[in-house]
Amino acid sequence: MSQQIRADVEAVLHRRVKSIEPIPEGHSGFTYFVDGDFVLRLPPPGARIAGPADVVRQGRIMSALRSVGLPTPAIPLMSSDAAIDGRPFILMERVNGVRIEETARRENPLDIATSAVNVLKRMQALPIEKTGIGDEEPVGLREEMMRWAMLMQRAPEELTTRAGELGGLLAAHIPTERAPTLVHGDYHYGNMLFRGAEVVAVL
Repeated sequence: MSQQIRADVEAVLHRRVKSIEPIPEGHSGFTYFVDGDFVLRLPPPGARIAGPADVVRQGRIMSALRSVGLPTPAIPLMSSDAAIDGRPFILMERVNGVRIEETARRENPLDIATSAVNVLKRMQALPIEKTGIGDEEPVGLREEMMRWAMLMQRAPEELTTRAGELGGLLAAHIPTERAPTLVHGDYHYGNMLFRGAEVVAVL
């Protein structure tokens, strides 16, 4: 961790911090524990601020979901300015929960899955204007399938053996467009924290 990150975090918080520790599980950005109580998330250096690197957009969505009772971290600070190491940031409160690896050893898999599905159902039932991104142009199903096809081109061959066949089936059965809803772009157990079998945070 660079001294610049520490200095900028202290400037943003207006106080000294005792520790800033990298979190190795942060795949699409740079993630740190700050004093053990907060989680700092930054986009990769030099990354185009879009998709997984748009941490402030993610923070806006998480704040909106939390305001209607969905399990997301509280976000006391976020900024689209290049405030920390020349990058935008979000600062989240650390949630008291454990990752799926520990949860899976102790809890019934059906209970875990039921909790995750129930959270997803609540998320997708929200009116789009309550999601924090209601002013954005929704992505249509055909556009989303084109994005999947591009991702498949970069995936290992063993994962794409039947991708063309699957793409053809999906293209042949695209349903009529309906009112847009919020879709988590990477909804899986690795992006959740648990207490018992209950999902206590979607990240």
